[in-house]
Amino acid sequence: MQTPAQVLSADELSGRLITEPTESAQAAVDFVWRTIETSGLNNAKAKPPVQCFTSLLDGGTMLNGYYRDGIVFVNADLAPSGTADVESLSARLLHVALEEIAHYVTGATDNSRDFQNYLLDLAVKLSRAKTKGGD
Repeated sequence: MQTPAQVLSADELSGRLITEPTESAQAAVDFVWRTIETSGLNNAKAKPPVQCFTSLLDGGTMLNGYYRDGIVFVNADLAPSGTADVESLSARLLHVALEEIAHYVTGATDNSRDFQNYLLDLAVKLSRAKTKGGD
């Protein structure tokens, strides 16, 4: 006899429904990816695809995003439909896109030294680029 764990995907077991990306989710990933590519920190990888998901609260906590199998997943509650203008994207959406793309590029887990070093390298490169630009 099969159990739910043998039949259902990890997303189904977690109560997540995967959907196509909204315009804002795609715009956030595109913006973050351009920033990373411009900084030379894409580790020779191509931009990952993005998907959205909806999920139930888990113990009062909302999952904002995750990275798995070469795909960046963004919670649809953070990525409303109908907008692709980078200026109108929330800081939280861009934060999630950056975090999950950093996982994709590095293969590193949360709280690892490699993950911290990657984000610090990106911050330094962006700061230097801004200084060179005279802004």
